[in-house]
Amino acid sequence: MVIDLVATLLFESEEKIQNAEIAVQSGKWADSIYHAYASMINTAKAVLIDAEIKTNTQTGIVSDFDKEFVDKGTIPLATSFSALVNQIKDSEPTAEFAEKYLADARSFYQTIYELRSKELTYDL
Repeated sequence: MVIDLVATLLFESEEKIQNAEIAVQSGKWADSIYHAYASMINTAKAVLIDAEIKTNTQTGIVSDFDKEFVDKGTIPLATSFSALVNQIKDSEPTAEFAEKYLADARSFYQTIYELRSKELTYDL
């Protein structure tokens, strides 16, 4: 049996988004922000692994994702991945930020999911 590590990581990213949604609904802003952050890191890690780029740390994942995909225009983001993910450093865990950060995590995941779906379709 072969396990698709990339698909598994993306599935885990979806679960983390669901956990963030549950936390928002429960008024647990910090928990929601944590799960949204973990989802974005996990999603970026999946893409890096798919491209056969080694991942070791969260900081490395963020910088490598920008260097390999955002800076080269391969993955279109409105800002750098670093700026997207690191909003967490400059924001208080409020309802407004938790909801915005969750929306950012959903959007990032959806972008990757759609790009991966196209790649898999073309590979067939």
